Amino acid sequence: MTSKILTLSILASSALLTTPTFAEEVTLDPIVVSSDFREKKLSETSNTVTVVGTEELYDKSSQAFEEVIGQTPNVNFTAGASRAHYVQIRGIGERSQFVTPVNPSVGIVLDGIDFSQSALGITMFDVQQVEILKGPQGTTFGANGMAGVINISSNEPTEELEGHVESTVGNYNTKAVGLAIGGTLIKDTLEGRLSVYQNKSDGYMKNSFLGRDDTQNIDELTLKTQLRWYASDNHTIDFNFMHIDVNNGYDAFTLDNSRDSHADNPGKDTQKTDAFSLRSTYQIEDTMHLISSVSYSNSDLEYSYDEDWTYVGEYAGGYSWRDQYLRKRIQKDVDVRLVSDEEGRIFDSTTDWTVGVYYKDYSENLKRKHEKKGSPTELLNSEYQTKNKAIYGQLDSALTEKLTLTTGIRIEKWESQYSDSAAFTDSTDETLYGGKIGLEYTASTNHLYYVTLSKGYKPGV
Repeated sequence: MTSKILTLSILASSALLTTPTFAEEVTLDPIVVSSDFREKKLSETSNTVTVVGTEELYDKSSQAFEEVIGQTPNVNFTAGASRAHYVQIRGIGERSQFVTPVNPSVGIVLDGIDFSQSALGITMFDVQQVEILKGPQGTTFGANGMAGVINISSNEPTEELEGHVESTVGNYNTKAVGLAIGGTLIKDTLEGRLSVYQNKSDGYMKNSFLGRDDTQNIDELTLKTQLRWYASDNHTIDFNFMHIDVNNGYDAFTLDNSRDSHADNPGKDTQKTDAFSLRSTYQIEDTMHLISSVSYSNSDLEYSYDEDWTYVGEYAGGYSWRDQYLRKRIQKDVDVRLVSDEEGRIFDSTTDWTVGVYYKDYSENLKRKHEKKGSPTELLNSEYQTKNKAIYGQLDSALTEKLTLTTGIRIEKWESQYSDSAAFTDSTDETLYGGKIGLEYTASTNHLYYVTLSKGYKPGV
């Protein structure tokens, strides 16, 4: 079953209080990939990567995250809810989650915050770029990068005052509005940006039993705040905060495969997240700089549905059951790395280097409730916690002017504990290894040839 939503969008974007100018010759900025340890032009990246840039994203704010990445070859997504929660790259990745904990095979990072388990909360408004890296990313991203990584960057604060307004209306009572504004707060010291996006729709389903046309509704609010502080000439601090409130309905099942539901107890697909990231870039000296980042996210999620798809009395022997999964997720990440600059190359000034340490603390509490005829029964209460510690490094060695050898390794200590109300407990304590080795040959400014052997890893539950 397919559906089409017709929308009319009105967009306005400008550098406020400025006068437009026209030039005879236009020079396009190169596409820059920021997912590796060093920013590189796309033409110089020895990674299988697809970049969805600003121009392509400009009019896609009303599209769901999965619709944007789903246009990329070898990238698929799995819904089973109001929006897709899981992504697969080259056929590898989770398809669903009910009771068992999941350690994703595809990492999703939004403004330095890990959203691998919470993709429902990602919207496309005021997004600058989406980078889709295919294949193992064990050196840079660790356990969540076995199949690939999707890195999403919002528009950054700017020195000049600028804004962006977008409004969308469509059928199924679809309404959306977004506002973004940014500029200098304190001259030469502090820049900021604020964006708010609200998206609502009744959805394409009708519930004739309840007499409602909004049981499959979309109700999504995203607020993002960014600050950039120039603490000194050699020290920059970036702060990102986001509040996400998704309160979607879930009523998609019908026995006759129509858009007319008869469910007497429709479900929900919700996510409430408060998260922040703090990133410090400090130029120690001409030879190296230190990048330190901390992120934290706190999410409450509900996934529920009418298990019988009908109401009591519609069919002989019918029943009334509703399945509900309530999750609370808390994650903390710390990443500190030293990155060499041109003056800091080693081995007779031929080799760039990176070395870093990483720590992650993740916990998930699940309550599963089964409701029969209005009387909920708690079937399962579980607790899952992981603690990761990793060290990593990478060398990029120029063998000749055109030939470069890249070697990287990551060693990660993974500890996890699981317990539930069924008196089952388990724990794992393992050391995992990932990395890559590759050669790249720069034939010309427009031609780069490369071969890479990379290894990812996935921990046990």
